[in-house]
Amino acid sequence: MGTINKERILEVGKEKIAEVLNDNIQRTGMLHGKHLSLEERGKCYYYPENIKEEILLKEGYGLDSLDTYEVGFNFEEVLGIAIPDAIMGEMKSLHDYVEYIHANQ
Repeated sequence: MGTINKERILEVGKEKIAEVLNDNIQRTGMLHGKHLSLEERGKCYYYPENIKEEILLKEGYGLDSLDTYEVGFNFEEVLGIAIPDAIMGEMKSLHDYVEYIHANQ
C-alpha cells in the first residue's frame, strides 16, 4: 500500500464524523444538549465540508467515547490500517487522527 495523503485521511474522517453526528441527532433528538422538535431534527444536518479538523470530538461535537472509537474503526476499515485501541482513546480531534495516521503508516 502506498502512502495515504493527509487530504484523504481528512476526507474519510469528515465523512464519518458527519455521519455519526447526523445519526446521533436522529436517534437522540438532541443537538449540543438541546432537545429538538421533529421539525428541527429534519432541518439539522451536518455536511462533511462543515466538519473542522481542530474542533474537539467530545467537547466540540458532543461525541461520546463509543462515537470516537467508531471514527477510529472507520479509518481502519476504509484506509486498511490498524490503530491500537489505546491510541484511539487518546484522540481528541480529527487533527489528532490525521497526524497519527500520516506519521504511522
